Amino acid sequence: QLPPPFILTGDFTCHSELWGSKKTDDRGKIIEKILDDERLVILNNGDPTRFNPANGLFSSIDLTFSNPSLAQQLDWQVLPHLYSSDHIPILIKIYDPIKKTLN
Repeated sequence: QLPPPFILTGDFTCHSELWGSKKTDDRGKIIEKILDDERLVILNNGDPTRFNPANGLFSSIDLTFSNPSLAQQLDWQVLPHLYSSDHIPILIKIYDPIKKTLN
């Protein structure tokens, strides 16, 4: 278990309808169970994160998770360019609201 707050991201090479795939595979079911058991939030919004040049298809295999309280302060998005990789860059913005004090 990771101590909060945290962001975990990586190439998990798994598929689930939960993060935008058309089907859920065995690895996807394992990740879904971990998310549920550990009460994690997936930040993916369904946008594809990888382009396969061999078949021309897009997929969502790069995943980002967070603990629930931090997830409320995060904005996750896929950038609109491939650059020189088959994986599409992901931008995660962290918003830290200014705490106001009353006098």
